[in-house]
Amino acid sequence: MTVVINRKVFESLTAGQQDALRGVGTAVVSRQLDFLRALNEEDRAILCRRGLRFVRASDRDLAALRRAVQPVYDRLDRNAQTRSLLRRIQAMKRETAAVPDAPACSPSSAAAASQQATTLDGVYRTSFTREELAASPLLMDLGEASDENWGRFTLTLQHGRVTLDQRTDIASFSTSGTYTVNRDAIVLSFTSGESAGETFAFRWSLYRDVLTFKRDASLGVAPTPWLVKPWRRAG
Repeated sequence: MTVVINRKVFESLTAGQQDALRGVGTAVVSRQLDFLRALNEEDRAILCRRGLRFVRASDRDLAALRRAVQPVYDRLDRNAQTRSLLRRIQAMKRETAAVPDAPACSPSSAAAASQQATTLDGVYRTSFTREELAASPLLMDLGEASDENWGRFTLTLQHGRVTLDQRTDIASFSTSGTYTVNRDAIVLSFTSGESAGETFAFRWSLYRDVLTFKRDASLGVAPTPWLVKPWRRAG
């Protein structure tokens, strides 16, 4: 995180404002670290649901890695400035003396999706342009405005199974999985296709065959393409 300000403007601030500016870095870094930890945990859960298994390197593996990269360290040591930086990094490592966390996948305890019909069972469709997606105030970040996130969408909900298909003239994808409905909340867990390993959750309402999703941070991740326009029941 970087704050840039010239000296003239900085000196025009009150003492309290200057102190606030000096202290903002610590506050922002702390919050950003919390965000990154949560993001890493979400990514770990997605990889686990996709069947990936993490392997921890043994002491022998680590020793072999050190031997393999030692020639690189030897070359870096020839430069005085680089050597000084390496020594500082190594000192920081010794001071920390913490064992790095290794991600792991625990056995899945998720229950099988209900095979009973739900209120939402049916086929729904929606469509919107790239420009409509990019202009949506609901975008979480600019990365969501990709070619796979706009176009013609077909959502099929049937007895606890979900399939989502997207089509444009330049891109298309399909993904499927399971879903559960609890009052006005729906949780979709995708097991194959484009979104395999990901879980989305929304508040929903259905009126005269028009299905609307809304974001609720307390439920989980709710991608913007689901929210841009209502979904109309097609069957």
